[in-house]
This record gives sequence, C-alpha cells and structure tokens, in this order.
Amino acid sequence: MTEDPIKLYVVVMSILVAVLGWVAQTSWKQASAFEQAVEQAPGHAKSISQLTAEVNRLCDQLSKSKLRTARHKTLIEDAVRDNGIEVAGLGEEPNPKLIGSKGIERRFFVEIRRSGTSRPVTRERIARFCRQVEQDSRGILKTIEIRLTRDSSADGVPAGKEGTIVDDTYTGTIVFGLRVVKAES
Repeated sequence: MTEDPIKLYVVVMSILVAVLGWVAQTSWKQASAFEQAVEQAPGHAKSISQLTAEVNRLCDQLSKSKLRTARHKTLIEDAVRDNGIEVAGLGEEPNPKLIGSKGIERRFFVEIRRSGTSRPVTRERIARFCRQVEQDSRGILKTIEIRLTRDSSADGVPAGKEGTIVDDTYTGTIVFGLRVVKAES
C-alpha cells in the first residue's frame, strides 16, 4: 500500500466520483429517452386507435356481407337473377392469381353470350349488376374487368356487313375478384 493515506483517499474518491458520474450520465440519458417515449405515447395511441377502428370496420364489413359463408358464386347468381340477366356461363378461375408474396386473388367470371335462351343486355343493366354485386358483398368483391362487344345480330345486321344498329345491347365477359391473404402452412 501507499504510505500516504491522504493520497490513497483522494485516488479512491476520484475513482468513485468517476463511476458515479458515469452512472448519473447513463441514468440521465435513459430518463430522457423515457420522457420522449411518454411524450410520443398519445400520438402512437391515436394511430393505434385509428388502425384498430379500421380493422373493426373491415371485420364488420365482412360479417355484414353475404360473403361471410363463402357464397361468392351464389351472391353473383342472386345479382344475375335480380337484374334479369341471362348468362351463358358462370365460373371461377381454378388457380387463384398470386398478388405479391402474401396475397391471392380469386376471380369469378360471368359470360353473357348470345346462345339458345340467353340474350344480350344493355350497358345500363350490366352496370347495375356490377354495382349490386359490389354492394351486396360490402365492397369485398370488386369488378376487375368488363369486356363487352356490341351485339348487332339483334338488329339483323350480319357480322362484317354495314347497316344501322339500333339496339344498344352487348355480349361479353365480366370478371369479379376477391383478394385475400394466403393461409400460412
């Protein structure tokens, strides 16, 4: 040991002051970080509340829609019947389309073709039909594509010939889609 106890006391106290200074500075930084977190908490709580409300609205939308029991084709068939549209075919794409890395899109097709009992329809009726499908599904089923061809056979004008088309009727395909997150395996 050292022969001068005062020097030893000063050295030990200097070491203790340095350690206490480091502890105080670290505590001050942590207290400052906690203060910032407390100040930011109401803003984060508000955004979490908004996100929660949005999720609740989506869940409510899904529960109120007719899609709750996965009756996609039935919902479309009901809209077809309600709008007096005679369809040549109604089907679903066998393989859902991948959307990004976590989503899939199921597609449903409605064929309006001129055949035996089916007849072409007006654009207004097609628009009402698409709107009804989207409303009945509470916006879950969306109209993705509408491919229409004016039907001139109702006016007696053969395809490729010139003539006056009076009737505003169409045939074609309407595609509805439903996007969902892939189930984790």
